[in-house]
Amino acid sequence: MEDPQLKISPLFRTVNFGGVNFWAGCLFLPMALFLPEVRKLMEVSVFEPLGKAYLKLPQGSSAKDRKKRTLVTMKWMDSCWEFSSYLVFCCLGLLASVTQEWFTNTRYFWLGCTQLPCDYEVTTPVNLLYNLEFGWYMQSAYSMLTKFGPRKKDHNQMLIHHATTMALIAYSYATNMTRIGCMTFLLHDVCDVFLQLAKLAKYAKQENAATGGFLVFLCVWTGTRLYYFPLHIIRSAYFETIEMVAVPYGVHPQPHHSILNGFLGLLFVCHIIWTIMILRVAFKTVTTKSTDDVREDSDDSDREDS
Repeated sequence: MEDPQLKISPLFRTVNFGGVNFWAGCLFLPMALFLPEVRKLMEVSVFEPLGKAYLKLPQGSSAKDRKKRTLVTMKWMDSCWEFSSYLVFCCLGLLASVTQEWFTNTRYFWLGCTQLPCDYEVTTPVNLLYNLEFGWYMQSAYSMLTKFGPRKKDHNQMLIHHATTMALIAYSYATNMTRIGCMTFLLHDVCDVFLQLAKLAKYAKQENAATGGFLVFLCVWTGTRLYYFPLHIIRSAYFETIEMVAVPYGVHPQPHHSILNGFLGLLFVCHIIWTIMILRVAFKTVTTKSTDDVREDSDDSDREDS
């Protein structure tokens, strides 16, 4: 039976967010509206000139050549934007976390948290990272739903991933579980930096660089999403919330314990699905020396690219 002396947790924090200013948590909306304009500016001033310098596009005037030029250019722009975004996220994530104790010790995720939702202070870099990530995923999900950019084979999985990520971001912010959230951002974003670099090299027909980038990505993916995420992030969320908060302070861990671990578990399922897809690419890379991305377009353009 449950101890009747356990304190029942509120679902969310009060309006001041227990150390996070309420209005500071609303910055994601102008960011979501502003980021597409930033992308357009970057495409014109940076991505397009780089594409003209490095892409080897067919120069013919046939419908097939025009379609291929358009498709490759769209993919190049998309990967340039994602590489730039994830690089910024990584830099901001490191700024927010690298000097903190919880960067190397997961027990510090919960140290100072005397209740659920947590009641410790949140730093400005962490707050900025949360708003920027949430705004980026909002505009990205909207772009996917409106078919902006190339359609990927894992389109549905990506929509599920984006929806889960936004729900996890909003939930962890509202309950002030921002330390574990910040580390989750960082280990996800660093993988995508190397993935987009490999894809850019592929579009530029630099096969050796593309293969090298993909192998680095595969190592980083294995270390972060298949090792650190389940064995440190999920383990901490499942066990250390009880050990560090619930037991010492007599706090009832539900519903937050189940909600947080449910979101993290769903993300890990996405990791497993993508790992299977990545291994297919790895096998193809070894056997054919090709670095085709299994997430590329699912229509006839795939065959045209080969």
